[in-house]
This record gives sequence, structure tokens and C-alpha cells, in this order.
Amino acid sequence: YLKTMSHLVTLPLEPGLGNMHLRHSRFIVLRMFTNTYAVELGTTFKELSKVDELPVLKLAFPKLARIVRNAREFRAKVPEVMEFTVVVNVDKKHPNLATKPVDISFRGMSFSVNQEEQEMFVLDSKHSLKLYIDDELVISLDGTVKHLSKVRKKGGIEYVCGVEFDLVTPTVAKVVEATVANVQRTHIKDLAEKSDASGISLIA
Repeated sequence: YLKTMSHLVTLPLEPGLGNMHLRHSRFIVLRMFTNTYAVELGTTFKELSKVDELPVLKLAFPKLARIVRNAREFRAKVPEVMEFTVVVNVDKKHPNLATKPVDISFRGMSFSVNQEEQEMFVLDSKHSLKLYIDDELVISLDGTVKHLSKVRKKGGIEYVCGVEFDLVTPTVAKVVEATVANVQRTHIKDLAEKSDASGISLIA
């Protein structure tokens, strides 16, 4: 369908209220990211559809496009049901800190730590990372600490460490992009299953 320029297919938005707005909008802007800029495409909504039992939004093939410099990249939220682990080499005393990612983009990720673990990290320090999905190593790469945050949640305070990936080769970048897409697909599938179980649409 891309070669014939008939339409585009995209995963639903989250939270689901965004999909309702999208379906009733006269004009839609899609934003795709690279390392240094984003590409915006103008399109319109066509219909809801499914691809391999996964709900998707079918959009008209874009007729307008522009480049936007210094745009913030999309971050995919890691669902609880996903067996995704990041192992961080903090220092010689803590070479294998295993934890759960919070979200991931093609430029970096954030992961949960406890207060004592967060104190082991320093801004702008570089660490080796290993990403595992379903106990299989997806990729090994380096990352630089860019933020150390505290997030207030219902269960209390969550401590988060954010790193920027060192994308040393195009192959590394492609694997990271594929991982982000995998996380987003799993997140949407999880929402679809919750919608079916509850009878309440969470995505459309």
C-alpha cells in the first residue's frame, strides 16, 4: 500500500481519547523522528482497521510534508505485561543492576531504580547497557545519564534514571528503532485485550 501510495497504517493513540479526536479531525499531522530533526506529514483519517488482529488506524497517503528541527522524539511506554529488562553496569561494585524500563525512544530510555540505586548514578556518566526481551539479549550498547528524577505515584515515590543511547552504527540504531516499535505494539495489544475483557474501548 505504500508503493501504490494508497494509504498509511498507524497504531492507535494512548490514552484512547486521542483516537476519538483523531477520527473527528479534518486534518492530521504525523511526526517521524531522526537523530537531528523530525518530518511532519499532513493526512486525514479514513477508517479503523485490523492487521494481524491488532487494531490500527488507516489514514490517507500524505500530500504535504515539512522538516522540523530539534523536535522531541516519541517515547513508547513499556507495559507491565512485557518481559523487558535492562541490565546496567553501574560500577565495579555493581556490574549487573537489573531493572524494569519505564519507557524507550530511539534516542534513549528511562528505567526504575530505588533511592539507594539512584544515588549510584551521576549526571553525564556513561554506562554499558544490555536490553533483554523474554530473557533474550536484544542489544548491548552504551548510554549516558541525562536525568535523575522522582515521580510521585499512587503507591509512593518512583525513582527514575534516564539515559541517552550511544548509537555508534546504523545497525545499532535500527535495532533500537525495532525495539521501540515492539514495545508500542505490545502496549497497544495489551490495551486491546483489556478493552475486550472490560467491554470498554480504551483505544478507539
